[in-house]
Amino acid sequence: MDDFQTKMQKMYDYYGVKNDNQLSIKLGYTSNSAIHRWRKERKIPDKYLLIISKNTDTINNNTNSQLQSSADNPKLQSKVFKEFLELFKEYGNDKILLPIIDKLKEIERISKE
Repeated sequence: MDDFQTKMQKMYDYYGVKNDNQLSIKLGYTSNSAIHRWRKERKIPDKYLLIISKNTDTINNNTNSQLQSSADNPKLQSKVFKEFLELFKEYGNDKILLPIIDKLKEIERISKE
C-alpha cells in the first residue's frame, strides 16, 4: 500500500467508514466529488491529515482506558445510546454533533449556576 492509500485507510478507520461515499457523508459533503479529486491528485487536504495524525495516536494510546470508562458509565450502556451510536456510525458527521454539543454545554452552564 502506497503512502496515499495508507492515509486514506487511516481516514476510513478514523471516521469508521468503508468507502468513499460513506467518507464523503461523514465529512459533510453532498457528493463524493471531493474525495474523487483527492484520489486524482493523490493528495488529502492538510486539515484532514492533521486530524488523523493527531487523533490516531490519541486513539491508540487511550483505547483501553476509554473502553473501561465506557463500561463504567451506565448512560453509555443504555439501549437508546447504543441505538444512537450505531446510527451515528453509519450516517453521522461532525455537523450533526455540533448542535447537540452546544445544547449540552448550555445545560452544563445552567447546572453550575
